[in-house]
Amino acid sequence: MPKKTVGKKSIRNTVDVYSFAGEKTETKSLPAKFFGQDVKTALLSQAIRLYQSNKHTGNFNTKTRGEVSGGGKKPWAQKETGRARQGSIRAPHWRGGGVIFGPKNKDYTSQMPQKMKQKSLSMALSLKASDKKIKILNAKNAKSSLKTKELNLTLHKIYDLKEKMPKILVITTKENKNIINGLHNLSYVTVFNIGTLNSLSVFNHDELLFSDSAFSFYEK
Repeated sequence: MPKKTVGKKSIRNTVDVYSFAGEKTETKSLPAKFFGQDVKTALLSQAIRLYQSNKHTGNFNTKTRGEVSGGGKKPWAQKETGRARQGSIRAPHWRGGGVIFGPKNKDYTSQMPQKMKQKSLSMALSLKASDKKIKILNAKNAKSSLKTKELNLTLHKIYDLKEKMPKILVITTKENKNIINGLHNLSYVTVFNIGTLNSLSVFNHDELLFSDSAFSFYEK
């Protein structure tokens, strides 16, 4: 999570477009509305914490003595047994009894206005643009079905790396079905639909790779 204030940066106004052969074919302009925003650390940090807390399911639960089954009958008489008095076999100190002060189900979700979410996403995209961490993959002429091996080779050519690859966030649309299944099998790749993109997913990855159809949403 960003800790220090980020001022104005010289936002890169173009992005490289690559073919499936891993070759640079052209450059496109980055719309300043989405990729040229000044970054406000407080808002971006707030949005990242929001998405992180909303991922916390909180589905843990322990039973108190009132929720544990059994124990309706007193184990033995109160007096004249020579044993300590007991009221229920489901008391906390009995094996199988209830739990004192145990964790209970909790809702960790929080809300943020939609405009703030969109603003934080633009800031995260602007940071990636200023660091030259955005590329576009031209998927128009791709085959109807692509194997993971082919996609892996393409990505290695685009990023010009032979061994360890960066964490890549690939942003696609429903039109890119031919590449989505193959990309899911690559450990260093995460696939997001353009409609579900958020500031946390952008911040958690080293590189962003847009399909041409996904990038077109920002060109409208």
